[in-house]
Amino acid sequence: LRALAVVLVVVYHLYPDVLPGGYVGVDVFFVISGFLITGHLASRFARTGRVRLMEFYGRRARRLLPAAVLVLVVTWVAARLLLPLTQQPAAASQVRASALYFENWALARNAVDYLAAQEAPSPVQHYWSLSVEEQFYLIWPLLFVAGAVFAARSVSRAAGRRAVVQPGADRLGGDRDVPEAVHALVLDPIRRQGAERHVIGRDFEPDLLVRFDRVGP
Repeated sequence: LRALAVVLVVVYHLYPDVLPGGYVGVDVFFVISGFLITGHLASRFARTGRVRLMEFYGRRARRLLPAAVLVLVVTWVAARLLLPLTQQPAAASQVRASALYFENWALARNAVDYLAAQEAPSPVQHYWSLSVEEQFYLIWPLLFVAGAVFAARSVSRAAGRRAVVQPGADRLGGDRDVPEAVHALVLDPIRRQGAERHVIGRDFEPDLLVRFDRVGP
């Protein structure tokens, strides 16, 4: 589906009269990418009880940086050789923004800059979408981890004094008062993987587990 979305965008740029709505492929690509990344983070959290941010960022960098850096280097060399001296500073600024993945913000700033209204189009203008994607890759895992921490604390608050530490416990019980969203995010994955070592995303000693007891009728 992502490949199809890319094809829609390419056809739209080459033959806009043939496929006037092809730009929607960008939105489709972003939505599918977000779905896949969220699924990856959730499955890793369900299996291990944690999210390894440095490993996640490293894999994204190894996949995207080599080609992106090569294109920017070739573009900058071509700009130095082919563009007039008056346009080279602007091209350098755009290449720098693309290398640091804020080209979308640079373009948005120039769009409302009266003095930049007559500037030539950026040779790396297409990097705006990659910048958006990289910003998502940077921020969304942090929000996911923050949500997991918030869910864990919500479980603790909901349990209150009903949380008791018992040696050798092998199950979580009596969690009917835990919010449904927290139950789905935290407790169900723990049950599926077993509660011997991971509880709510944190390691405990093998013979120690937090169990939530039901209190009252």
